Amino acid sequence: MAIPRSSVPALRADGLSKRFGTDDRPAVHVGRRRDGTDEEQAMQRTPAYLTAAAAVGATTLVGSAGTDVTSAWYRRLDKPPWQPPGPVFGAVWTTLYALLAFAGGRAWSRGASGRFSWPFTLNLVLNAAWSWVFFRAHRPTLAVAESAALAVSTVDLARRTWPVDRVAGAALLPYATWVTGATVLSADIARRNRAVSG
Repeated sequence: MAIPRSSVPALRADGLSKRFGTDDRPAVHVGRRRDGTDEEQAMQRTPAYLTAAAAVGATTLVGSAGTDVTSAWYRRLDKPPWQPPGPVFGAVWTTLYALLAFAGGRAWSRGASGRFSWPFTLNLVLNAAWSWVFFRAHRPTLAVAESAALAVSTVDLARRTWPVDRVAGAALLPYATWVTGATVLSADIARRNRAVSG
């Protein structure tokens, strides 16, 4: 069948565009995500969150092993009336540990370096150690100093995290607030029990 002359220029132009890659039709990228990075970024973030969760989980186990609210020594202590009941401590600390793991994972997944890692590790050590100083060693006064060090460490950790990621930094603020209050509580307990403080 003969091709109308009017169609020849169009066919030639179409052939040239295909040959030299000037086709105006949108290209189709098969098997590629729109941004091409979502899946890769998700894979990179997973180890950071797992590491943070494992570290915080270990801290929780060590601290729990050192806690004994049923001991005769603890029951004899004169405690302030404003001390929260036991279930409140459990609920709050569960939430704070979750936020701490989230903040650590998010900061590491966004390139946090040793300027974050070492303070994060130190904070976890101080956190776990308090229960052993207070409940096992029976040293309320020393526990106040340890709790104060933990509060300073937490505030410093939030300060270091904020420039890396503000969401992670904000997640540490409830933790810093609670630990500061816990230091005040520890100080009040030590003051009321000077005979057993050490």
